[in-house]
Formats: sequence, C-alpha cells, structure tokens
Amino acid sequence: MKVLAAALFALLAGCNRLSDPCFTPGSLVTELRVLAVRADPPEVLVDLDGGTVPPVEVRALVAQPEGAPQDVPVRGRLCVPADGGCPAGSPEVASSTDTEGVARFTAQVDAEMVRAARDSDPLLGYGGIRVQLDVEARGGGALAQARKMLLYTPQAPGVQANRPVELRGVAITYLGSVVGAAGPAGSVSLQVGFPYGVRPLLADGSIEEYDTTTLDGQRVHLIEHVSYSFYATPLLLYGDVRVENGRAYSATGGLQGSDVADEPGPGDPQPANGLVRLQGFNQSLQFAWIVARDGRGAVAWMPFEVDLFGQDIPVSGCN
Repeated sequence: MKVLAAALFALLAGCNRLSDPCFTPGSLVTELRVLAVRADPPEVLVDLDGGTVPPVEVRALVAQPEGAPQDVPVRGRLCVPADGGCPAGSPEVASSTDTEGVARFTAQVDAEMVRAARDSDPLLGYGGIRVQLDVEARGGGALAQARKMLLYTPQAPGVQANRPVELRGVAITYLGSVVGAAGPAGSVSLQVGFPYGVRPLLADGSIEEYDTTTLDGQRVHLIEHVSYSFYATPLLLYGDVRVENGRAYSATGGLQGSDVADEPGPGDPQPANGLVRLQGFNQSLQFAWIVARDGRGAVAWMPFEVDLFGQDIPVSGCN
C-alpha cells in the first residue's frame, strides 16, 4: 500500500500545476485539514437595540490521511472581518475533535461586535452582518486553518432566517444504475479500477425558497443553490482516470474540477452516473467526505468509509 500511495503522490504532485492539469487536487487529503465549519443556526436573528445576540453552535470538520483524527485541539477566534485574520486578543473558543473528527464549541458574540461588523461593512450588513471566525487545528506538528463567516440579521417583520441544509446519504452508481448506498458515517464497497458515480442525497426541506430585496430595492423570490465539495484519503481519486491493460493513467483534462459539483435545479435533468466519479486502485479501507453549502451560510457534511476490493492496479505518471 505504501508503494502505491507513493506512486499516486508522484502521479498527482509531480506535474506543473500551471501548465499541466494533472496536479494534486484539493480533494486529496494528504495532511491535516479543516474541511468545513458549520454554524447552527446558519443565520441568527438579533435584536441589536436590546443587545440580544443568541449563541451559535459551531462544528469544525477535521480530516487526515488516516481518516478522522481524534483529540486534535481546535481553536477559534472571533472578530470584525479582517483580511489578515483575527488579531491577538480576540475572543476565543476551543474544543477537541471527537471520534468523527468533529470539534464542537459555542460562539457567543456580543452586540457590540455585531454592530462594529455592520459599521465596517461597505454595504452596512446587506445580506446579513458577518462576524469572522478563524479556526485552526493542531495535531502531530501540523497546523490546519479555515475561516467561517457567522451571519447575523436584525429582527424585523417578515424576516425569516435561513435554515440548515442536511445530507441524508449518498448513492453509488455504475453505468447509470445504483449499486450501493450509505447513510452518514456508513460504508460502501467499490471494486478497484472502476469509476463509480457519487450522488449526494439531501434531506427533505434542505433547499428553501425565500424572498429577498436586491441592492436596487426590488423584491425577488429565489430558490437556494446547493453546491458540493468532495474529499477523500490518498488511495481514492475523483475524476475520470482511464484504466488500460491493468494500468491506470491520468486522463487528458486531468482531475481539475472533478471534485466539485452543483445540485441540479428544479426541472434540470438528473445526472445519469452521479455528480462526480470516484475510483480506487488498491485493496484497502479508505475514507471520503461530502460537504454541501447552500450559498447563504448553511453547511452540512457526510463522512463515509470506502472498502476497496479487487486486484491492485499500478499507477503511471501524468499522461
């Protein structure tokens, strides 16, 4: 396994990312990573006149090449949005990852910080007032960082806060047919060297319809747009990698862009073979994650195990 892993790293990292589409994709978890940060509720209704700001429950999803890391310290800093990151002395929250690689903590922002964030915004909080949360995880000498904007909206008649988006499972397809499925933290079995389709499944009610006011004052009715990012440990690859004569080659066009996708909109055709393709090249137990975002601050994720079986396939260099 270690020999093949090294070959895969050479395949993915040995090319010039500026001139060759075969480069290490962002979906490949080769080191400690913070894959996503979730806030519940995703949009908080606040009473700034009365100084009432409800707390936000925050979860940070941490991953590593071996899967979900446990007992990794995670710290968050809260501040008015700042390009250089939250300065020293900013309010902090902290926790450690559990067996699922998730750190949980409560972020309590006061009304003064929310007002300051609104006043520093060129749009004065249009679309919500954003408070910055900088997250960092440290484990095994590695440092992983991420940023999340917590969203606060002043209470007003008719204002409805954004609700969470949720993932209920994933369907695995091959040549247009469903050949497997898993719920959150479940497991699927994939045969080595075959490109399987991955189709995330949203929970009912995850996609909302809502009314909002545009910058020119027009009232419009919209439907949420959900997008996905896909991640996996090193012996899994997203994208169309061709296999010929028992050897795998990177496809022309490479792996770039093959690890992100959009949920089809109302009336759009459903994909025949998943939103993305996933395949492995070595009999082993690997790990994958799907992260969903609704474009209005809501985030959800779903981890699942991938049991690869079959004959190992050697990996050639960039082609």
